[in-house]
Amino acid sequence: MLIDHKKDTQEFDQDAKDVMAFLSKELALPLSAVRPQKRIRQDLNIDGPDAWQLIESFAAEFVVDVDDFRYTDYFGQTPQPQWASFILGLFGNARPLRTLYVADLVQAKKIKFIK
Repeated sequence: MLIDHKKDTQEFDQDAKDVMAFLSKELALPLSAVRPQKRIRQDLNIDGPDAWQLIESFAAEFVVDVDDFRYTDYFGQTPQPQWASFILGLFGNARPLRTLYVADLVQAKKIKFIK
């Protein structure tokens, strides 16, 4: 399925609009750069402590329970370029990180829980 990246935010539900606006503001990105199919670490370039702070701010803003969210499953301890993560994973020096999408945060806002 091809995704039209030029879609206006009018085509998203209110939860998606709220999360996209929040991420746009927090990350100082244009709203057009934040879409549900975007990956937090890879596409929006946030990792390490900055990502942890973003998730904490997201939880506070939208009253989402993050007690069971395992940051280290999705983000590194320190920011790394994508190619470094790939090389470390290739040689067995690191486990691959899971991918967190903007859409996952939209869903977390809806159900008030992220895991």
